[in-house]
Amino acid sequence: MISFSVLTMVARNPHIRQANLAEALGMERPNLVAIVNELQNVGWVIRIPDPTDRRAYGLRITTAGRNVLSKATAEANAHEAKVTQHLDDDERQILIRALKKIEDATKQGG
Repeated sequence: MISFSVLTMVARNPHIRQANLAEALGMERPNLVAIVNELQNVGWVIRIPDPTDRRAYGLRITTAGRNVLSKATAEANAHEAKVTQHLDDDERQILIRALKKIEDATKQGG
């Protein structure tokens, strides 16, 4: 799941710095580095040196990474449709708001 989140963020934010990505995902930087290393090893992301800061790297998704992300997104959407198939639009919105509250509370340490 975290790899999916990392790939999604990198796809939506080409050349995002690892530090910014860690902050956006609410992760510790060393934990993110390990995940990025793994994604780079399988060929799904690449590190690009930042032209303004030689110590920093931006991340870019590869074609292989886009293919994996596309398949994973399709599977996630199909799963979501399956588990919410008996909910009407109002119930789906209630579920989304409740999940958002849980996510926010988790980020705040509660």
